[in-house]
Amino acid sequence: MGPKRRNMSQPVSTPQAKTTRSNTQPNIDVTFREIALTPVDIDEQVNDCVRYMIFKAGQQLPFRKNELQKHIKGALGKTFDKVIEKVSTILEKVYGFKLILCDSNNKFYILSNNLPYVEEDLEKDEGDDLPEDRRKILLMLVLVHLYMTTGIVTQASLYSFLRSLHIDPERKHDELFGNVKEYLTVTLVKQHYLNIEKIVYHKI
Repeated sequence: MGPKRRNMSQPVSTPQAKTTRSNTQPNIDVTFREIALTPVDIDEQVNDCVRYMIFKAGQQLPFRKNELQKHIKGALGKTFDKVIEKVSTILEKVYGFKLILCDSNNKFYILSNNLPYVEEDLEKDEGDDLPEDRRKILLMLVLVHLYMTTGIVTQASLYSFLRSLHIDPERKHDELFGNVKEYLTVTLVKQHYLNIEKIVYHKI
């Protein structure tokens, strides 16, 4: 009877149980990080990624996946794909850019401008088909940039964004938007869409 009691009191392979928990712990952490992102978090990640891509669009360089992940913190696997899908939709519908996956193995993307290029020497009759409220398109682009940018928007930032869409505020777009600079600094200010303030720096 004695040997049987000793066998029943022997501990079950505790080291193996500890090893199993240790091996599965990283997967639990990864799963937790993916689940922790709320819809609000995802929207913030989308906005940050869109701002980053628009800012870098003028450089005409590809965006690598590991580079984008720095601006989509916490988004892994399917969550990352979901964020990129929303980013692609905003870039195309709002900014006129198409996000293209060039290499599925190396995972890098490029931006393609989908907006039609307007030549300066267009004949007047070609502009007859343009909508009368076409300046609303310019207004929408300006308001979207203001909304997507955190903090105060500088004139340089706004002009750089418009130039990335082939809309130069320093040039007159007769057939499309007219005098863009005057529209931004005079018309939109009178309509209370914009408020322009001069920043004065004082030497200490």
